[in-house]
Amino acid sequence: RTGSPAATREEGDPVWDPERPTLAFLQEVMDILSTKVIDFHYPNELLQEYNWELADQPQNLEEILMHCQTTLKYAIKTGHPRYFNQLSTGLDMVGLAADWLTSTANTNMFTYEIAPVFVLLEYVTLKKMREIIGWPGGSGDGIFSPGGAISNMYAMMIARFKMFPEVKEKGMAAVPRLIAFTSEHVRVSVPSEFKMMFRKARVEGMIPRGSLSRRHLLRENKGERTAEE
Repeated sequence: RTGSPAATREEGDPVWDPERPTLAFLQEVMDILSTKVIDFHYPNELLQEYNWELADQPQNLEEILMHCQTTLKYAIKTGHPRYFNQLSTGLDMVGLAADWLTSTANTNMFTYEIAPVFVLLEYVTLKKMREIIGWPGGSGDGIFSPGGAISNMYAMMIARFKMFPEVKEKGMAAVPRLIAFTSEHVRVSVPSEFKMMFRKARVEGMIPRGSLSRRHLLRENKGERTAEE
């Protein structure tokens, strides 16, 4: 129970509303957001300031609320209206509502039978994205990925499969040694990903931006077959 009057009523009370404690709890969590963007502490200071031990027994809402207060006190509040970053800015209420909706639904994106609405949302969103980049009628396929590094890896896997489809059944043993050509402005993860994905692979020197109209991503040593960007 929290300390608010609505949450201190006992069951059996004529006006008892089982939803009130939860609503009061959520309201108090939202009130925490009135704090500043960051209360910076060094790691050793935080370890001494806060109890990091994991409890063996379940905790009540009041204790959980205290943990929420401590977490938001020391965390960088990326949803704060005065927070700005290259990846995110202030709080977006529509995005927050969508996040609450997906968390409440707690749906796994396995199949249409498990997540009919979310599967269709994914389908129409990907179709719209393909239309934006110019694919006729939004035809094609696509997936969502959590970041740039794995997106680049997906792209290299597709390029490898296009030029060497036998790799799907026979593995890298059936593929000749591959060489990667990439721009000098390439994302820092690309060279490492290429070495991780391809057996006996090497990355050539970085190609100056604009020096090639269509840069090669993969090719055999003898240049007999290439996969272009």
